[in-house]
This record gives sequence, C-alpha cells and structure tokens, in this order.
Amino acid sequence: DFAASGHDVRRLVRTIVLTRAYQLDSRPAGKRPALPDAFATGPEKPLSAEQLYRSLTVVTGNIASDGKVAGRPETDVRRAFVRQFPDLFAAEYNASLQQALFLSNSPLFDSLLEPREGTLCARLAAIPEPRTRAGVAIQAVYGRKASAEELKEGSQYLAGRDVRAGTKQLLWALLTSAEFQTNH
Repeated sequence: DFAASGHDVRRLVRTIVLTRAYQLDSRPAGKRPALPDAFATGPEKPLSAEQLYRSLTVVTGNIASDGKVAGRPETDVRRAFVRQFPDLFAAEYNASLQQALFLSNSPLFDSLLEPREGTLCARLAAIPEPRTRAGVAIQAVYGRKASAEELKEGSQYLAGRDVRAGTKQLLWALLTSAEFQTNH
C-alpha cells in the first residue's frame, strides 16, 4: 500500500495509527491483567532521549525559533539529553543515578523551567488561582484533565508558595514523573 500510494508518508502514518494494535491502551480492560503473550495491552516503555528532549521543549514552550533553546544552542541542549538518556529501547525503565542528577541539578534542565515570555511556566505564573494553575499545568504536561485528587494536592502545594517558585517546582515534578517520561 505504501509503494502503491507513491510512498505517501501521511497515508502510512494514518494507516498505522488507525489500527487496533496501535490504539491499545497500556492499562488492562479487566480486573486481571492479560498475559504478555496475548498482546492485549500496549507495552509501556520509556521515551528515548530524542523523544524526551522534544517533548520537554514543546511542553515548556522552549521551541527553537532562533536556533536556541532556553538561551542555549539547540544542538547543545539536545546532545545533553542524548548523553544522559542513551537507551533507545530499554527493556525495563530504570533511571540511572546520572539521569536523576541531571533532572534534579542540571542548570540546562532548570533553564527549561524559567518563566520567559511565551513559555508554559510564564503562562502558568500569570494564573492567580492555585487550583486553576494546577489544572492547566496537568493538562499541558499530561494532555489530560487533572483528577479531583491531583487538583486538590496541586492547589494545596501551590497555595503556600511563591507563584514563580511554586509553579516551577510543580512543573519539575510533572515533567520528571513516570507518566510524562513513559510512552503508554
């Protein structure tokens, strides 16, 4: 079909994403999880370094229009992620000490969370109500509405903190979570 369509990449992608196999959820439908050989659910796997880098720059609003990401050359930022997250298809996600330190202490990662004009952090910091800010953050990062429990915890966390610092810390927690860093 790909050759017959004149190597139409859009048609190929559309065909793949519309298949039942591609649309499988990573969560089992019943109470008991299906056996792995049944292929009844989609496998969870960590994002590759390139996927993680692209996801972080898109979500935080640090897209390189001038060739820079968070004030640094785009290639330097991308290389730093590839260096810290080299496993493309790891069988099981197990963050290394270097990866944890990179996400916790790297000035480069921290710069993605600075509230510069046009970034998610700046947009969130402009929202005065903590509950709304938490909901918008979760929607932006996870691509889904926040649960009642997430809204409660997020707004309680943000209520007692400086708007800028609290927003940056909430974003850090969301972006370093397994939900964001896993393809599921």
